[in-house]
Amino acid sequence: QPSPDPDATELPFSVTISTAFFGDIAQMNTMNLVKESQDSQERWRILWSPSLIFRELTGASLVHFFTDVPQRGAIYDRYGTPLALDGRVHVVGAVPGLIKDKEALISTLAEKLEMAEEKIREEVEADVPSYYFIPLKTLPYGTPDEAIQPFYQIEGVVVRPHLQRVYPQGSLAGHTLGYLMEVSEEQLEELAGQGYRAGDTVGAAGLEAYFQDELAGQRGGTLAIITPEGTISHVLAKKEASPGRDIHLTIDIDVQREAEAALGDRAGSIVVMDPIDNSILAIASHPTINPNDFIDGLSAELFQQLASDPRQPFFHRAVLGTSAPGSTFKVVTMAAGLEEGGYTASSTLPCSPVWYGLGSENAKRNWQSVDRGSLTLGQGLMASCNTVFYEVGLRRG
Repeated sequence: QPSPDPDATELPFSVTISTAFFGDIAQMNTMNLVKESQDSQERWRILWSPSLIFRELTGASLVHFFTDVPQRGAIYDRYGTPLALDGRVHVVGAVPGLIKDKEALISTLAEKLEMAEEKIREEVEADVPSYYFIPLKTLPYGTPDEAIQPFYQIEGVVVRPHLQRVYPQGSLAGHTLGYLMEVSEEQLEELAGQGYRAGDTVGAAGLEAYFQDELAGQRGGTLAIITPEGTISHVLAKKEASPGRDIHLTIDIDVQREAEAALGDRAGSIVVMDPIDNSILAIASHPTINPNDFIDGLSAELFQQLASDPRQPFFHRAVLGTSAPGSTFKVVTMAAGLEEGGYTASSTLPCSPVWYGLGSENAKRNWQSVDRGSLTLGQGLMASCNTVFYEVGLRRG
């Protein structure tokens, strides 16, 4: 339809905006053109307006991306005991505008939160708006209501419930479960297209990292035009979130507890397997870590303590440790002797303190200094007799 103004017209056009998160966003739109004279020449120029980007966008409105983060899947032991889950915790903080007696607040919180007064003072005296909530400490998951209630009585203190990753068993199976950490800049380059932003957390170690995609699910979100007041005036695109998937392990947390207790304070590892189906019932490594310590980021003091420990608490000995197989290899030697070495279940061999099969200059000793007499292969395995299996290995070649 011709324009009544010969120096202005409208031109319909279609635009497709390709996004990594929503895919293609297509719109029909209209641009306004005006005729201008320049250097004795008439030219049509586009009359700029924010609505050229999105039809409903005005000069006062904004385009905003609202992220929908699904609940992360939980990790359970073989009997359904939760080992990692998104749990409700409480964050104790202060609002400057509500504080009546700053010194009393600092003193009371330092005692109740077991924090240094200097640290609390530094936080509450920060240059922030008077209505700003200053988080001071997250109370542990499972803190009883009677321990939370006193904080509500302190003027200037606000307690906010918050959903975050928690590990109800503390440090049990800490290396195996792993932990979450804030996404790095390098990771964000890859994950931004999946709806992640700076400050979000991802699996950084253990099963939390290995099963990151399954546990995290798929983020959803809404791309919308919002008014200056922050209300949504138009939805441009929307993607539904998919919840994370729960993971059920073969670990028995009671066996895990016993394995870690057996290690005590010694550096080492224990793996317990079911002899019927070879599933892992426990996988312990000491010294261990507590995944809960990583939720809000390791403090400088705790990181220094862990990093400087010569026993290497970050090192998962049961998985990454390389040690000589020792007596566990006797099973392989026995199997080779029975299959191709000419031995039978009733064959007997001497379990002497010293073995001279390779000559006196290459004498090999048993771990016991007494002569156990002749033992079958089965008895030799139960006694872990070195000299029996030296002989089997020699004959097998």
